[in-house]
Amino acid sequence: MVSAHLKIAENQPQDEHHGREYTQTGKIIDKALLTNTFNHINFSNGTILVNFRHTRLNSTISCRAKPLPCLGGTIACEWTGPSESILQAPFYVFKDILVPAGDKLLLVQPDRINLDRDGIRFQIPETCIDVSSRKAQRSLCKDIRARLSQDWAETNGTLIDFSTVSFQIAITATPLQTLKFIDPQRNIKLKFYKNNQEIYSGYGRIMKQIENLKTGHYIVEPLRTESPLFEKKEFRNIRQELVPTPHIIFRHPFTGKTNTLKVIDISGSGFSVEEDNDSAVLLPGMIIPELKLNFANSFKTQCKVQVVYKARVDGPGNGRRFRCGLAIMDMIPVEHTRLLSMLYQAENDKSYLCNAVALDDLWEFFFETGFIYPEKYGFFEKNRDAIKATYQKLYTPNSEVARYFIYQENGRILGHIAMLRFYNNAWLIHHHAARKTGFLLAGLAVLNQISRFIHDSHRLPSLKMSFVFCYYRPENKFPERVFGGASRSIDDPKVCSIDTFAYFHYSTTEVPEAELPATWRLAKAGDEELAELKTAYTLNSGGLLLKALELESTTGSEGISEVVEAYTKIGLKRDRLIISLKKENILKAIFILNMSDIGLNMSDLTNSITALVIDPDELTREILYTVLAQQIQKFGQDEIPVLLHPDGYAKKVRLPHNKRYNLWIMNTKCSDRYFRYMSRFISRLSPRLGGKNS
Repeated sequence: MVSAHLKIAENQPQDEHHGREYTQTGKIIDKALLTNTFNHINFSNGTILVNFRHTRLNSTISCRAKPLPCLGGTIACEWTGPSESILQAPFYVFKDILVPAGDKLLLVQPDRINLDRDGIRFQIPETCIDVSSRKAQRSLCKDIRARLSQDWAETNGTLIDFSTVSFQIAITATPLQTLKFIDPQRNIKLKFYKNNQEIYSGYGRIMKQIENLKTGHYIVEPLRTESPLFEKKEFRNIRQELVPTPHIIFRHPFTGKTNTLKVIDISGSGFSVEEDNDSAVLLPGMIIPELKLNFANSFKTQCKVQVVYKARVDGPGNGRRFRCGLAIMDMIPVEHTRLLSMLYQAENDKSYLCNAVALDDLWEFFFETGFIYPEKYGFFEKNRDAIKATYQKLYTPNSEVARYFIYQENGRILGHIAMLRFYNNAWLIHHHAARKTGFLLAGLAVLNQISRFIHDSHRLPSLKMSFVFCYYRPENKFPERVFGGASRSIDDPKVCSIDTFAYFHYSTTEVPEAELPATWRLAKAGDEELAELKTAYTLNSGGLLLKALELESTTGSEGISEVVEAYTKIGLKRDRLIISLKKENILKAIFILNMSDIGLNMSDLTNSITALVIDPDELTREILYTVLAQQIQKFGQDEIPVLLHPDGYAKKVRLPHNKRYNLWIMNTKCSDRYFRYMSRFISRLSPRLGGKNS
């Protein structure tokens, strides 16, 4: 029995659904399998689509319904969404029913139906047709919010179903007025959300627009074949084909169904997969919040990815297959390091990233290579036990603040370089050393490793690597060629900059009395003082020092609260104070007190005082020493390293100093020019670098 206000469409060949043709040559499905399919949908809390045809406009609209348990020849289904407007509209008649069945889609055309405001009841026919051989399989979506925009016009709706070639979007009553301002002849911008999280972003073309009393429907074709997540780089990450082949497991963001695909190739920034056209579920612009990478069940990790391209795979025997590229948007940094470690080992079995290292072997390496020379050892010898404990915490594969790279052969360390996250968004490169035997190869190998790591990792938001920096002596030829050469090649201080500091050790014996003259005042620096510092630094240098070292604002534990928390979590010390020195309200200098465990950096540049001189007039050596005498008390030490900028000030006041350090900083977002230089540099010195036999 049928409600009086709704007519049943005459039995006729089904011509279209959302602008796609059904094939009538599909496989015939019998009643028993269809009945079991209805019960499986009920068990899975799924839905079917009940379709209605407009009698005049030759268009179709759908209502979602949930099947109830089916024990006989008749089944009842309850509406799960708005249906009253369709049931009350005299120009809509029942058309057919679409039933998802795994990778199939079944077209059901019952003879006798009963419709009311609660749902639909019908007798299960003896047969139905599998129509999943159409151009692209459609899948029902659940709880997906859609936003459509064009210029200033914007409207919201719900994603009803999708295929890789079109979306069906239902527009609710309130925004219907907005539809008048959306031009169907022009492209629209699409964004989909689930649980307030963006899961798709792209552009589309309106294929069909359907309006009735309270709802509107759009059939939209996605336009992008590529949806680049990041700006294209000249130097792409090296992709590798692994054996055994890893695979990905994910719940589809639109449908909630679990999918599994094999990985074709993989790098530290993404991977590619292939899928058949008939069962395709990926499209450019789609974001998968939680995707698992499985490496033969021996290593599993999770990441957030976005589909960035889809391309036809040509060649005999491929059928209609497509290769999809997925870019890693974010990943737990420690797990990303494990992934990179495996990839680097697969490429070069002597290259190790954050492996389990015997610290006794590492200390022997540092002494034998001369990295710890007598003067350096004399500075921290009395704290050697504490330094050993610090390195025990740093040299662990699961450290959140440290990364280390080792070139090792037959268990013997030949080369080493390391990184520390020392500011919220900046990592310090340090401790580059190699044995004299094979120095060039091992030294370049670890330098290449750390460059690859930066290239593979800096885009991950959770890693916080907007900048990388290092200190080096300008008279040391190798770092001067690497870092100084890169800076000169890039020739843009907003991308890569160098600032030179005078370096000396201050001891409490330097100044017997630590009192400033009455007109001089020390105080905690505020945003006003940092603004003055920025003006002076921009005029004199114009580099990245203030941005990278987070000296543009004092908010949050002197601006480094995140990194302080990360160090505290693993039992290490990290703190910072920013002090201003004024004479009669005229800013003379800013002092940065970086506090950490002694020996964290073996030159102790991470546990030091940095003095940035703004106005050198009347700032004598004696006043500088007085300030240092007062501030060293906060360290609880008798001696402290001091970095002084500009280095010319030290000469002006005849300050005894025997070293200079260059502070090299690079903005990782603009790193292509650095890698271009490093590629030339490394290949010129070591053409054999980077293979199994290297």
